[in-house]
Amino acid sequence: MTDLIAIDTETSGLNPATDFILALGAVTWTGATFYRLILPPRTWWGTRKKVGAGAIAVNGYNLADWKKRGAVEAREAARSFALWLGQIAKEGARRPLAHNAGFDRAFLDTFSTQTNTHFPLNHRWECSMAALTFAQRAGIVRPGPASLDHLARITAQERPKIHDALADAKVSLHGYAHLLNLSKKERTPAP
Repeated sequence: MTDLIAIDTETSGLNPATDFILALGAVTWTGATFYRLILPPRTWWGTRKKVGAGAIAVNGYNLADWKKRGAVEAREAARSFALWLGQIAKEGARRPLAHNAGFDRAFLDTFSTQTNTHFPLNHRWECSMAALTFAQRAGIVRPGPASLDHLARITAQERPKIHDALADAKVSLHGYAHLLNLSKKERTPAP
């Protein structure tokens, strides 16, 4: 479990080809954390790209607030994330985990390309959503949606109403560990 790096992104939409990362959060089992708010990229005429109303409703994005809270340009966020990943890899954290791993991985891959930054991550991602779905189908946990909110309820974790990349990464990490422990108990024969 100590090799896991839980990662979460807050984005301006659902398509990594046209949308962009607004916040990036990550946490390891040992408690090392990474969190950056990221400014929207500039258009060719110099203004910031717009963020859709749906994304604003989910993650509370507001450019003035983002700036007050220390948001940085994408290239700076990418470089600092790569450095952080390199540091925690020395401690053994190498295996990425996300609640919706396909979504977060697609955005991080695009972010890596856009910023010309290599993220030293294992190519195989773990997915707490898949683990939750499996646990529900196997009768290990109560049925419900495969959402991060449901995972937080199952594991009695606090989750803010407005999505926060670091808080969501923590829910994913601890929820995934909880589900793995429950599934091990199910497989262990009684003496």
